[in-house]
Amino acid sequence: MKSCCKEALSNPETEQEPQKKKRGIIPWLKRLGVVGFLFFLFKGIAWLVVFWGGARFLGC
Repeated sequence: MKSCCKEALSNPETEQEPQKKKRGIIPWLKRLGVVGFLFFLFKGIAWLVVFWGGARFLGC
């Protein structure tokens, strides 16, 4: 006679495999969104301008 606990544990229909996380730039950008992407883009450009201006000001 089978135990109901063993049957429930070994039932393949009840077992769920963990979902694999998607890797790559596209899922990351979708989560971040267009607004977040533009924010970091302009932030990066601003830092480039700051360093370029600082180098010009100091005469390097």
